[in-house]
Amino acid sequence: MRRASAFFCLCSALVLASHSALGQATQADRLQFEVASVRRAAPGIRFDGMKGGPGTSDPGRMTWTNSTLLGIFIYAYGIRFDQLSAPDWLRSARYDISAKVPPGTTPERSRQMLRNLLGERFHLVAHHETKDFPAYNLVIYKRKPKLTPSSAEDIAAHASSEVPPGMRVSPRQSSLIITGADGAFTMRGEAATLSGLAGSLRASLGRRIVDRTGLTGYFDFGLAFSQSLDSQSDAAPSILDALREQLGLDLQETKLAIDVVVVDRVDRTPTAN
Repeated sequence: MRRASAFFCLCSALVLASHSALGQATQADRLQFEVASVRRAAPGIRFDGMKGGPGTSDPGRMTWTNSTLLGIFIYAYGIRFDQLSAPDWLRSARYDISAKVPPGTTPERSRQMLRNLLGERFHLVAHHETKDFPAYNLVIYKRKPKLTPSSAEDIAAHASSEVPPGMRVSPRQSSLIITGADGAFTMRGEAATLSGLAGSLRASLGRRIVDRTGLTGYFDFGLAFSQSLDSQSDAAPSILDALREQLGLDLQETKLAIDVVVVDRVDRTPTAN
């Protein structure tokens, strides 16, 4: 009798859990813009890009002008370009989207609204997969980091560098500034985090870099390097040598399991507004 009762309780819990998950999925599926217009972009328009939305100066309106469907997908899923597996024509087909955002919408909810819109107008069907990407771990070199902790005044001065997605940051606000030419670069960090340093170096190395130093807080530093991992120019050392000699940091090769969005189906022509 006790076994039957336990079995009944287990089944009931599973049913309740499935209904809860279904309810959450249905709620996400119902998230919609108040009004949305989708059409092919007119030829000859030079401007392209997205503006507005939650976290910007115009939170109630999101617009994409002459934007590739690839770029729109990237924003909708909050991923990088290499995390999307999709037909090549998405890179060239351009569209205009104008959407009115309900008051109080968060950035993540606006992305879900856009995904729902893409499913409705382009009949988008996609699924998620996990893929291993080559990456680097940023670690301490020989247990001797060469970093200067930032002052409270510097930290307060650069606090505005943490801005919502979609907001532009001026060079004065940024805690990390890279300048240079002809393969020789200088990075200046003021009240910068090491995770921020890792993200900035990604552009030079073409791989994701994960901060594994265990060092928290904010630091001031300067880094002069050439845009290469292991070769140097006459003007600056390689990134690897610069990190070791100037900051007491190192890069170790690794692999990183990352979520990838795979497009199973998408129409080139959206349904009528």
